[in-house]
Formats: sequence, structure tokens, C-alpha cells
Amino acid sequence: MDTIAVNCLVEGEDPLKDVFLIRIDKNVLVYDLKTAIRAKNQNKFANGDTTDLHLWKVDILLDKPSEELTVLKNKERAVIKECLNGKMLYPLQKITKLFSEVPKENHLSIIVERPPILDVIQVFSIKISLGRQHKSFTWTVDLSKASLNNIKQKILNILPLPQDMTADILTLHFSKENDKSSEELEFKNDKYFQIYLKQYVKASSLSLKVQVYTLQKAFSEWKLGAVCELFELPSDFQEFSKFRCGIDDLKDQKASELLEHLLKDLKLRREAISENLEAIKSKFVEPFLVIATSLFDGKVKLFPEHDVQGKYGRGSLDFCLYLKEIIVGVVEVKKEDFNQGVAQTAMQLYCSLEKNMKRKRSEMEAENLFIDKAYGIVTDSRLWYFIECVVNEDDKPKFSIDSKQGVIIDWGEKTVPLENGVRVVLGHIVWLLKEAEKLIESKLSEKKRRIATY
Repeated sequence: MDTIAVNCLVEGEDPLKDVFLIRIDKNVLVYDLKTAIRAKNQNKFANGDTTDLHLWKVDILLDKPSEELTVLKNKERAVIKECLNGKMLYPLQKITKLFSEVPKENHLSIIVERPPILDVIQVFSIKISLGRQHKSFTWTVDLSKASLNNIKQKILNILPLPQDMTADILTLHFSKENDKSSEELEFKNDKYFQIYLKQYVKASSLSLKVQVYTLQKAFSEWKLGAVCELFELPSDFQEFSKFRCGIDDLKDQKASELLEHLLKDLKLRREAISENLEAIKSKFVEPFLVIATSLFDGKVKLFPEHDVQGKYGRGSLDFCLYLKEIIVGVVEVKKEDFNQGVAQTAMQLYCSLEKNMKRKRSEMEAENLFIDKAYGIVTDSRLWYFIECVVNEDDKPKFSIDSKQGVIIDWGEKTVPLENGVRVVLGHIVWLLKEAEKLIESKLSEKKRRIATY
């Protein structure tokens, strides 16, 4: 190893008594020299960090009177550049570039600028932004113990976020308040975050801007590729695993009468309005849901624009059929973009089950009513896909689809009567609701059996 020896002095100390020698490899960086200096002066820099040390290169003869030596003897501070012709060294400079010649034994080569003494407890003014939401608060913190988790918890308490959202979901980008040119920085650990805060204190700047990002975004912003990657699904939704979505025969008197009513209603709508227009697709979807709901004597509730929030998404289902803890969510496809419709539905179903997942080890487990299943319908009123979402013991969702082809309603009756497609679609919806009803009844029966054994 090719080493050199350099005489060093901490700013403000006696140049005749307190000079110390550092031997270091010529091929390393200034940062390594800082590390060696800090290691040799642990008591002096115990509360600081290597990055807090600023090194200046000088060339001062120690055994002969001079103006520079007088400055050092008088222990004057903050005059290294002006009075001692010092040149600040930067962490990534190579030692070999700084000392082309071996420093002389009786010369001082490095002055260590003392880090400013900081008050450990500081009060920062924080302005946070999440989308269009803006909040401000003061943050009192011990610089030596400042943590990303601590400020994230503070933000969780201030922003109107879902109650079950945790700190690990948040990503924070920090910058200087009221400075548009200030670069946004993200920190992966507390060590660098603490260094960052100390730098701001040194600069007498205690105002920070924090841009908050979460994994949560609007359901409509999720694309199929991202959903499939997140949940480890095939990239083509038609290649999802299959589940059997049965068709209710609709043979009882009430079902038959309501089916006949539905057909008349749909034919009237078809004659009166154009089903090709995007804005009126719901006019041909909603009647199916109303009729299906009517068959369950108040047990099933129909909610338009039902709000759902979860770890990954937020927004409204176009329609939601709700039976106890089970939902059948309906998404209307725009411009025949079924990829987008399936992506949105999958995320909505998962988020709707999240509350159940979080409750299953508490009150739901006690009630024995943990529901791990939800259903989705994706349609443009002509083509209908039926989707099942089941959450396993690891809270990982599995999505299945009834068929690759879906169910087609021939509104123009060019190939098959309108009744054929309408009967199948309504039959599927009613079958899903009956399956949900069976699952609820099974859970309630199990609960009664458990109670009876005590």
C-alpha cells in the first residue's frame, strides 16, 4: 500500500501541542481521510458524523514564525480560507490528486473545521402535500433520534387517509420550503435522514416541504399490467383461472314474472334510446341489478356509486350489490376497454375484502363470519364477464373468470333472440347472489354450532 503521512489540526487547537499525524493510502478518497480523522479523535467528534467534518488543505510551516502560525496560535475561528489560504476538500476527491508531492514533516497540511454545535432538540415547520391536499404542522424532534417512521406516523394522524393505512405505505420526498429549485430527496434509512436534518439546522433553515406518495391511487388509474404484476396474475385476463358461475333457472313464479318485466323494460329502452352512446350504458345495466335485487326480499341492497377504499385503491364502484359482508361489484366498461374494466374490478374487489381481512382476527373471528370472497361483473351492456375474488390464508387474492368469451346480449337480435342473452345474464347474477346467501348461512350455522358446544 502506497501511503503518505499528513499533519492535521482541529480548528481552534494549539498548533504546537495538538497536531496529530494521519497515515493514509494515497489512492483513497477525502471521505476516507475524514473517517480516519474522526476515528483518531473519537471524543472530540463523538456526537457528529463523518459527513459533518469539513477538511481544508493548507501548507503552514510549524517551526518558523509566520502570519499563518500566529492566526493558529490565537485560535481564531472561521478564517481558514481568508487568512490561511485554505482550500476546502470534497469527499470524492482522491488523496493522490491533492498531494502530488509528499507533505513535509514540519508542515501542517490539513485543518479540520469544527462542526457547529447543534441543539439536539429542534422544531421544524413542515408543509405536507398529497395530491391536492395540503397541511402544515410543527415537528419537535431530537436530531439524534429522528426517524422516518416517526414523521410518517405524524403525517398519518394529520392527513385524511384510511384508518388502516400504515407508515410503510407512505413514501416521502423532502425539499426546502419556498424554493422551487430545491431538489426533492427520498431517504431509505434514518441515518441519512438525520444528516439531512442537521444540514438544514446548520443553514438556519427549519422549514421543510414534504411531498407524500402512497401506493393508493384512483381505481381508474390502475392498468391491467400493473394489477397482474402486483397480484401475480396472467397478463391476459382471459387466461385467469376459471370458476363455475352457474345460471339460475328463474323458474319460480316471482322470477318468471320479473324476467318478463325486465324483457319488456329493456325492449322499450332499446326502442327509445340508442345503446351505442357511452353515457347511457347504465340504462341497460341497471335494470338487471334492480330485478336481481327484487328477488331477495330486502336481503340484497343495491348501491350506485358505492365508495371503496383500501391499501392500493380508492374510488367508487359503478354499482354494488351488497348481501351481509359479501359484495357483487359492477363496473361499466368505457369504449370497449375490457382490460381497464377488469383491472379496475380486480382492485376494487381486493380493497372491498381488505376490511374483512383486517377484522378476521378480531370481532369477525369471534363472530365466525369472516368472508373471504367477493364477485365482480364487467360489462359494456353487450358483453358481460363474471369474476370471483377469493383471499387465501396469507391474505393473497386469487382472481378467476367464468369464461374467456363472456356472455353476449344481442341487442339487435341479429343472430339470437334478446331473451336468450338476458335470461343468461340475469341467471348468472341471481346465481352469484344465491351463492353469497349460502355462504352467509353456512357461516351463521357454524357459529350456532360453536355456541352450542360451550
